[in-house]
Amino acid sequence: MTAKEKNAIRAKKAREESTEKHEVEELKLKNLNDPHVSMCSTIDIQLTPCSPSRNVSPTMSGEGNKLCMTAKEKNAIRAKKAREEYHSLSEEERKRRNKKRSVNWAKQKEREGDMLRKLVHQATAEDLERVEKILAEKRRNKKRSVNWAKQKEREGDMLRKLVQQATAEDLERVEKILVEKVRRAEVQRRRYHRKSFEERRASNHENYLKRKERQEAALKPIRM
Repeated sequence: MTAKEKNAIRAKKAREESTEKHEVEELKLKNLNDPHVSMCSTIDIQLTPCSPSRNVSPTMSGEGNKLCMTAKEKNAIRAKKAREEYHSLSEEERKRRNKKRSVNWAKQKEREGDMLRKLVHQATAEDLERVEKILAEKRRNKKRSVNWAKQKEREGDMLRKLVQQATAEDLERVEKILVEKVRRAEVQRRRYHRKSFEERRASNHENYLKRKERQEAALKPIRM
């Protein structure tokens, strides 16, 4: 690398650092002028310490630690500028911009639909069957989740009614049952961790099959 190229790289880094520092200063001034954050004007903006693995140039330094702006903070600055620019537009300009955005979004969706149709035409019967299985499994999982949530809600209502009607002896008996369940769960956990890898694998598969049978039984319609 020649001296000219090195000088060009240094000049480029200096320009980037100057630009980032200017953005930070603008953000500070906007925060000072903002009435919502005027109470926090005496507090310095603390930036996230820069990870050595990231190739981000530092913007300021203090206490011997180099600090840098994260991508999230840069995006926040850009988003704030875009909001201010949008709200400074007139009503007609906003309508035109929103209409243009809607048209572009519709065109993008149409292009995506065309691409998807082309892929479907090129797909084989096995691919379509695999997609159908995935969609069917997603529908089943969604139905199970809804049924499980309804069941938990019914159980919660029943439990609240029982607690309101329960006596001190009933509550004591329930507490003993819960303590016993916790003890049994701890015993099972220790027994599981004493097993070998193959034994754990077999146990997990057995539990999965039992859970699947219970879920399928819960989804079956009740014949009257």
